[in-house]
Amino acid sequence: MRSRNEFRLPQKRRNDAKRFSNPYFRREEKRDWKMIVLATGIGLAAVCMVAAVFASPFFAVQRVKVTGTETVSPDEIAAHAWAELERRRLLFFRAKNRFLYDEQRLFDALGSAYAFETLDIARTCDLRGNGCGLAVAVREKTSQLLWSSGDRLYLVDLHGIAIRELTPEEVASWKSPDPPPQDPLPDGSLPVSVSIDPLKKLPLFVDLNASTVDVGSTVLTESEVSNLLEFEKRLSAMNVLFSQVDVDRLAGKWMAVKTLAGFNILIDASGDIPAQILNLQVLMRDTIKDTKDLQYIDLRFGDHVYYK
Repeated sequence: MRSRNEFRLPQKRRNDAKRFSNPYFRREEKRDWKMIVLATGIGLAAVCMVAAVFASPFFAVQRVKVTGTETVSPDEIAAHAWAELERRRLLFFRAKNRFLYDEQRLFDALGSAYAFETLDIARTCDLRGNGCGLAVAVREKTSQLLWSSGDRLYLVDLHGIAIRELTPEEVASWKSPDPPPQDPLPDGSLPVSVSIDPLKKLPLFVDLNASTVDVGSTVLTESEVSNLLEFEKRLSAMNVLFSQVDVDRLAGKWMAVKTLAGFNILIDASGDIPAQILNLQVLMRDTIKDTKDLQYIDLRFGDHVYYK
């Protein structure tokens, strides 16, 4: 009978496991350079492909056309659109790329700068290599008055909503003096008059509290706007000229029409305008004959009219 070595199998297992080896005779594993080069090449190709897709002008918005404006310059709206389109996306690329373009972000960017009646944005892309174009169609809200808060001027519509802020150029034109009337020409005809800035024809409302105004926010209620414009219309019919309306919200219902004669007319813009006008007419007809020293007339308290 063949003898058995009880220690042979465990010894063979330890040897096969190679848990012990001479460090001076250790074999280095060979790297598969072909696979490394192939993987690196595939990675670089993928990066180049992504860069070509996201950075190439072939896939980018190259044109912005704005239509439908009346008081706002199309170039100004286009500049706001380009500011959004040049916003960084994915660290290295721009939002003008057709695959990174976010129409809602562009819509919100323009809507925060202007309170349009309608705003439509359409994108078209030319597959022949001319990139993409944006067509921005707007319809402006009809502005009825100017709202001054601090050092800023805003256009406000009939609903009392701030439509947009005036540009520095518009403010400078609004503040500039009107051109003097020109003398008749030698043939007796009148020269062509220089057009007056249409912004100067809008009534001015001044917020004495200099509150912060966001485009699209409400600075006056719709009834206040309607009543104030009606009051100013009736003042003009009485030949009482005025320059602006001061609004002090911290003092309550305090609105003062500043007349060119130097006195203020305090009114309740949410009250009965015809009744306040009637009280003013009676006071100026029967009581106040000379307004030279007059400081104010207060019509806010119904039939109780005060003046100083």
